[in-house]
Amino acid sequence: MINFFRRIRRKLADDNMPLKYARYAIGEIVLVVIGILIALSINNWNEERKDAQEGLKILEELATNIAYNIENMEKYIKRAEPFNKYSDYVIAVLEGAIPYSDSLDNVLNSALQNLDSFYFSDAAYGTLRNIGFAYVRNDVLKNAIVKLYDESYPEMLKYFDWTETDYEERYIDRNFLPVSGNNRLILKPFDFDVQMHDKYFMTLIHKRKIQRNFFNNRMRIVLDEIQIVLQLIKDELQNQ
Repeated sequence: MINFFRRIRRKLADDNMPLKYARYAIGEIVLVVIGILIALSINNWNEERKDAQEGLKILEELATNIAYNIENMEKYIKRAEPFNKYSDYVIAVLEGAIPYSDSLDNVLNSALQNLDSFYFSDAAYGTLRNIGFAYVRNDVLKNAIVKLYDESYPEMLKYFDWTETDYEERYIDRNFLPVSGNNRLILKPFDFDVQMHDKYFMTLIHKRKIQRNFFNNRMRIVLDEIQIVLQLIKDELQNQ
């Protein structure tokens, strides 16, 4: 191609045709510019395609993480149901509706406990934060994801950090003995007759039930939100 233009340029120069030579020179420049623009366009298209594929990959990972969190949250909420039944049973004993028996030890232990802390999976969101949110082009979806991970999750977990007060710990240490039972340690009252007439003990059992229900209610609110976000992600993936 270069030799071709050189031959034309030499012939035009020999024929003393500067105007035609200038036209061919300008045409050559235009062709080069067009070639560069085409190459840049192809490169930009390839980059956009790579970004779109990366965005889809991240959304798929987010959907997997969120589905995992939904499953764990639903299990967590369900686990609270027997604990509340244990609390109701102990309250009935304390109120005299049910007589005390040794079998109450296991029930009492569960009635005094809160559920374990909850941890959610956020690996995909961490990746998204590191590489930038430009990969998620749907602003509605992007804002929903950010709100869920930066606001709703932390706000929910804040309520799970409701630990025992020093007084509660001292109270349990004074009145209960940890003993082995069902392959774990359980709390056995030193004197259940004393506990039967202790108003603070009744208050503590009620408090534990209230805490569990409060945690679960907060979790249900976030669970509704997370299911909406998951559906938004699924819709975005289907539209690609």
